[in-house]
This record gives sequence, C-alpha cells and structure tokens, in this order.
Amino acid sequence: MKKTSDADNKKLYAMLENLELPEVQMPAHQRRLRENLLASGCLETEGAIFSGHAKFSAWINKMKPKTWKLAASLAVVLIAVGVYMTSLPAPRAVASLTLQVNPALTLTLSGRNTVIDAEGLDAQGEALLARLDVAGKEMQKALRTISGALHEAGLLGPERRMVVALYAIVEGVPLQERLTVPKMYALTENVRQALLGYTVEQGLPVEVKVYEITAELAAAAHAADLLPADYADFMIAAGYPLAKELLNLQKELGIDPALFKEELDTIEAAMLDLREAGIEAQPDILAVFRRAFAADPKLEELTAITAAMIDLVEEGLSKEEALVRIQAAIKADPSLQRFDELLEVPGKEKEEADEAAEADRPKPDKPEKDKPEPPDNPEADKPRPGEPQPDKPKSDKPEADEPEADVPGEGADGAEPGEPQPGRPQIPDGVPSHEADEE
Repeated sequence: MKKTSDADNKKLYAMLENLELPEVQMPAHQRRLRENLLASGCLETEGAIFSGHAKFSAWINKMKPKTWKLAASLAVVLIAVGVYMTSLPAPRAVASLTLQVNPALTLTLSGRNTVIDAEGLDAQGEALLARLDVAGKEMQKALRTISGALHEAGLLGPERRMVVALYAIVEGVPLQERLTVPKMYALTENVRQALLGYTVEQGLPVEVKVYEITAELAAAAHAADLLPADYADFMIAAGYPLAKELLNLQKELGIDPALFKEELDTIEAAMLDLREAGIEAQPDILAVFRRAFAADPKLEELTAITAAMIDLVEEGLSKEEALVRIQAAIKADPSLQRFDELLEVPGKEKEEADEAAEADRPKPDKPEKDKPEPPDNPEADKPRPGEPQPDKPKSDKPEADEPEADVPGEGADGAEPGEPQPGRPQIPDGVPSHEADEE
C-alpha cells in the first residue's frame, strides 16, 4: 500500500477535523470514522498522537456517567446543608465583656460562652483584632489568644493592669435565655481565671480586675465616653445605683463627656466629703450634685457648692434647709460670682439676732432694770436645827406664863407648826396660850 505524503496527511487530517460530509454529521459517526481511519494505519506519522487522544477520550466517555452522578449527589448535599444552616437561628448575645489594657476591646458572648463578635474601642484595639481571629472561639481560649498578642506587643508590663467590665444583656433576650445570677457568677470567675492563668504562667506582674456591672451602668458609662479603667474606682466608691445616677446626670444635663471624665476624681472626692459630713442618703447626694451640675456645667465651682452644703449642715441646718439656701443663692446669682456672699447673709442675720438677744439678757452681777426686788422669804430667815437661836424681842406678857418655845420651823417630834402634836392638846385658834394653860 502506497504511503501518503505529508501534504496529503495534513489535508486528510483537516478533513477529518472538519467532517463536512453530510453523511457523517452525527457525533457517533464522527467518532466511529475517526477510529476506523486511525486504525487503518494510513496516518503513521500522527498515529501516536491520535492514539493517546483516543485513549483519553475513551476514559472521559467512560467516566462521564459516574462523574455526573457524584456531582449531582454533592450538589444535593450542599443545597441541603445550606438550607439547614439558613434555617438555624443565629447565636443570641447574652453577655458583653469589655477588656481594657490600652488597647480596649469588647467581646460579645453567646449562652455557650463563645465569642459572637469582637470590636475594638480605640485604634489600638482595632489594630489588635485585625491580626486575630477570635470569632467563634470559646471565651477562655479567645482571652488567652488576646493576652498572648498583648504580651508579644509588650503591653503587659508591671505598670499595666487588665480591667474587665462584664454585664448580662437583658434587652431583646427572652427570659428563659437570660443569664441567671449563678451563671453570671460562673462567667465572671471563668474570665478571671483565664486572664490570671495566663499572667501567672508567663510570670507577668500584671494586676487583673474583673467587675460585674449592670447594663444600665454600662450604657451610662458609654454615653459619658468612659472605659472600665476610668470608672472602676468611682463605681466602687459610689456603689452601683449612685454611680449609675451620677453618670446619667452627665447625659441629662449635657455636660461635656471629656470634661466629666477629667473631673471624675473631683466628683468622687466631693461625694466622699458629703458622706463624711453625714449626708449619706442617695437622694440627698443626687440633689446636691444635680444643683451643682446644673448651675455650673463647667464644674469649676463643684467643690465650693458641696463644701457650702457641708458647712450649712454643720451649722445646724437640716439638709432640706441647706439645699433651699444653696438653691436661693444660685438663683440670685447664676454666675456664682457672689455665691459665698449670698450664703453668708442669712448667717449674719442670725448672728445679729443672737447678739441682740444676748444684749437684752441680764448680766449675772447686775440686777435687772425696772424690775421690783422679790419679797423677803420668811422661811429663809428661819435658823436651821442645831444653830443658835437669835435673840427674841422682849414681850409685855410675863415670861413665866408662856410655854417653852420650840425650834422655829419645827414642832414637837418633828411636826410642823400648827399641826397637832402627840401627847399634847391642840390649842384652838384665837385662844391665848396662857389662858389655855389655866384651863
């Protein structure tokens, strides 16, 4: 059999690829014709290529049914998983944890103590969380991961402290899913142990403080732009209810958050001074600070106003009277330029009234003017028993007929004059004594 030239082979190869003949338009006819031509040996130079291509095509054709079945099964499984995952409710946030070391960040926790979300509260916190993946991790593992990153960054030195504020989320959480008191206590201890455990293992002299607060206090602190390290000491000194109300006053009266944060130590000191002076009830302390904040939004005269309250109470005024006087002084001069002067006016009037009353009072050594002397007291002139008797003036009556005189002021056997004496008849009134003796 005569071999074909290369030109003929290329021409025939082109024809086989195009297959323009009407009788071989079906794919099955194409494949069968190609296989027959290749098997005839007329294309010896290209035989190896067409042989490998045929084997590969045969393997593909053989695997297609199995591959399609597997792909269809996987597609069904993936669709089912997707539908199931979308039907599941998202984990509900039941607690919030704010950690401050500078940087500061907040972790939102689910009922299973897993991290749902993490948010940086400052630039350092955002940069830290950008390098970490703590979402979905168990809370203790997430805290250890964060502690490790802080340690590597050199932020856990002796001068630092880790302050954590933890509170239960109530709003939007069904009653049966809220954290109970025992669960909240357990969560607080787990947080403390996670942080303390890492610092002890690494030998880091870092102070760890974990505080359990209320959602209301957390909201008030957030409105005042305060972080846990800013208000932790103030919260302990004031107590949760009073601290929350004082922080709410900042928002209610529109005090600048930065100024309020700067003067927080002054507010704490003034509050402690009021308590030391006996003004301990929460309504009384809030009344003083409300008037002080409202009259002085710049908090420049805060100490003066609280000190005035203390002074007025120590002078003897009731807390209500002292508050009324302070309110009157503020109303008379809202600029507070004459605050001390206005407070002293009632005090001066009282002092002048006391001096006038003292002037009208008689002195001990001087008799009172225009006042008659008291009559002589005859009882005071009577001698006491045992003292010598004063000389009596002589009487015109004979002394022998007169009975023996008793000690003035006393009768026989200690009886008073005019009373009947035992063993002696009583002398009727109007009868002289000597006549009675004669009878």
